[in-house]
Amino acid sequence: MRTLAQQCRNVQYAPSRFPGILIKIAAPRVTARVFASGKCVLLGAKSREEALTGMKVICKMIKKVSLNKTLEVSNF
Repeated sequence: MRTLAQQCRNVQYAPSRFPGILIKIAAPRVTARVFASGKCVLLGAKSREEALTGMKVICKMIKKVSLNKTLEVSNF
């Protein structure tokens, strides 16, 4: 979790306040909550297409850091 927070932009990680990482991206304008368990909740998407595009961008960010965890998308 710390590695992802240190190596990516637009990432907030404060384990004392929230147990996961907040990732904000500009295009499409969505926010993702990524937890240590590998679960990911995507917020702010206005359509299914925006959600899919946002999830692809976030997955690419995580793969660049090379965390070998699978992401599970909730509420999709």
